Amino acid sequence: DFGTVQTDGMISITQENGQWVLRPYPRYRNFRVLLNTTNFPMPATIKATGPYQSDLVPIAQGAYWQLPLNGNKTYSWPIN
Repeated sequence: DFGTVQTDGMISITQENGQWVLRPYPRYRNFRVLLNTTNFPMPATIKATGPYQSDLVPIAQGAYWQLPLNGNKTYSWPIN
């Protein structure tokens, strides 16, 4: 728990071309990622890129929102 991010795994979040890009480590297992809505406003959808490309819907969790990991390499959404 880092205040802005809560996880039981490891992630990298960077800004790239007007998008937040999240990379989970390890990718072989799904783990919990919660992002604080103050620093990361909840998007309507998240683009998952990798072997299981899809659009994901985040899940509201009080002052946080949960990113539903599904084994992809990256997850991206617009910077608000």
